[in-house]
Amino acid sequence: KCFQNMAAAAQEALVSRAGKALTRVAIGGNVALTKIENGPAIVTKSSGNDAGGRLSVVVRGGPVFENQYNSGVSHFARRMAFRDNLITSTWRMDRDLTLAGIDQEGFEAGLLARKYLTYTLSGGSETVGQTASVDKLLQSILFPRFHFRDLDNLRNIIGQDEINAIWNNPMGYTRNLLTEVAFAGQPLGNPMYCPAHNIGAIGSSTLWDWWESNVSSQDLLIVASGVDHDYLVDNVVESPFLQMSNIANTKLAAAPTSQYVGGTRNKIHHKSMERDEEWEIMDNFVAVGFKAPGCDNSKDRVAATMIVSALRTALGGASAFQYADASSQVSYEPFENVGLISVVMRNGQQSCVDTVRKTIEGLGSVSADQLTTLKKAAKVELWTQSQNRAFAPELLAGDVLFAPTVPFILDGVEGQNKLVDSVTAADIARLAKEMAQNPTLVSNGGDKAALSIKF
Repeated sequence: KCFQNMAAAAQEALVSRAGKALTRVAIGGNVALTKIENGPAIVTKSSGNDAGGRLSVVVRGGPVFENQYNSGVSHFARRMAFRDNLITSTWRMDRDLTLAGIDQEGFEAGLLARKYLTYTLSGGSETVGQTASVDKLLQSILFPRFHFRDLDNLRNIIGQDEINAIWNNPMGYTRNLLTEVAFAGQPLGNPMYCPAHNIGAIGSSTLWDWWESNVSSQDLLIVASGVDHDYLVDNVVESPFLQMSNIANTKLAAAPTSQYVGGTRNKIHHKSMERDEEWEIMDNFVAVGFKAPGCDNSKDRVAATMIVSALRTALGGASAFQYADASSQVSYEPFENVGLISVVMRNGQQSCVDTVRKTIEGLGSVSADQLTTLKKAAKVELWTQSQNRAFAPELLAGDVLFAPTVPFILDGVEGQNKLVDSVTAADIARLAKEMAQNPTLVSNGGDKAALSIKF
């Protein structure tokens, strides 16, 4: 009787799909967007690769929506997808995906800009957008099962993953420390990693509270590459899981915003590596961060990309011989109303930080030749980002979510190049001056030498 009721509900949903209003938006750069009435938005981008496709569903989640009591719940949530669920057998869904040519072993779940969770399937371009794939993703997200047995297994996995993430990727860990300091006391400053004291405290009720606060079918974003847009829209609209969801009319509360704070933090770690009965000390890592434009200002965002190019050249180009044993990573992460430019250096010394400071100060007066060079580098960087979004649609989601009125990267290469050409030396000088006023400095190392480094 239960299955008969489900079948009747699904059939009724299919009959009523004709009443759904679809809003189609034409965007440049081979991008198409459709908004379903009381349902998700669907974005597709041509990848130029007919052999493969990727399908992602994006939901709210991450440190921005966490607090000291549920910090780390997003790590559990992103790993709970594709578990057994309450309304149909996992075996049947797995069989349907296998017959459709979708390999669940390639399933990926990631975190986007500290604010969104992405669930991605990859497969052939002819199969990844079909009903089985869409139903599997929507079923896992709209009808999850947070079973205590799964949680018990995940605690051990997450605990080990957190340890590996910290020790095996110290540059990434230092960058996260930098973000916590740059946005101290703000939602963006919440820890990226699950605190050890919370791994055992997060239970089914914590996950259900998170799900009720952050998941709504009308706030979902479905992003795909290598998939026909209209074909995907039809499969989403006709999905019984979307129609049966009782959270279709739920309007989520507005996401909290953050303000840049800045400051200094020193952290000493001792990594226990046993080798020849001796203990080795972890390298010093120094990170410098600067307030940068968010996604709400396209022109300044392009100017910030030019500043990143200048920093990369200074640290990895002609001046690299000054500290040959040092490696650096320069990145720019734009959020909604604010962004962060970060420079993370292994074996960072005072001379490294001095190079960063002099580079920022030097951008206060940019010559015509320098401006031309920076514009060329920015065009290459933006073109590379555009290509990455074609093959990784979950990256495309960030621009759709953060800048709906100013698509920026969605404008295509021609639109991006126009933005680059509109940037002046005065624009770069203004941003550089603002950055130098309140930097963020983080030292994360194995000895006290890093504590004496100043900006």
